Amino acid sequence: MRGIVETAKRQHRAYLKSKREEKPGEELIRAAIDLAQLDLVYRIGRLELNPIDGARVQDVTNMLALVHADDFTAKRTCVLNPTFGSASELVGGADGDMFIDGTLIDIKRTSISNSGETCSIRLSATIAWRASAESTAVAGR
Repeated sequence: MRGIVETAKRQHRAYLKSKREEKPGEELIRAAIDLAQLDLVYRIGRLELNPIDGARVQDVTNMLALVHADDFTAKRTCVLNPTFGSASELVGGADGDMFIDGTLIDIKRTSISNSGETCSIRLSATIAWRASAESTAVAGR
């Protein structure tokens, strides 16, 4: 596991040094997929590393082509992988992928297959909750 984390850190540093002029390359994408597989250790206490094939890397590359960096750039607040304390446990461990400036974002990858062929890969960012300054102020009272 330590090797996966170190590789991801190295790839991330290299990407940041490049000033993010291009979308992430294959090496960084592979490191990110490996990190995502480590999530099972946290969630269920089991490590299952699956080989990363070219099709999986291409899926992520295609999804990243849809992303506009400005949509994911925080002006005030950014929390990655937010959880909701004991409230998460009430619904089986709910969490999100990002919380940016009052918006909770959960990203899903969906494959729809027809006779074994992937017909559609869809990246959907589901906005689960949008807090306005007013609702935040009311909740804080």
